[in-house]
Amino acid sequence: MEWYEDVDKSGRREDHRPGWLALKRRIGDPDVAAVIVYRLDRAARSVRDMAALVELCQKHNVAFITADGMIDTTHGVGALLAANIGIFAVFA
Repeated sequence: MEWYEDVDKSGRREDHRPGWLALKRRIGDPDVAAVIVYRLDRAARSVRDMAALVELCQKHNVAFITADGMIDTTHGVGALLAANIGIFAVFA
């Protein structure tokens, strides 16, 4: 298991989040099965970024889930919930 962390980073742009960028670079590797985030709204701060992340995970058959298991994008309902939370994250 690998752990990427950027808890002290924030903002709407990914270029200020080196841990997050390192994680995203690994998504296409065949040994990556899932991306697990503590809170969904910390994964992306825009609808576009959230949709791109979900699409990237789906393209590589990687589950994208929250640590509490509430969101799991391997199911259609989870992908829909992720998109809706991405909408609200814009205003947070």
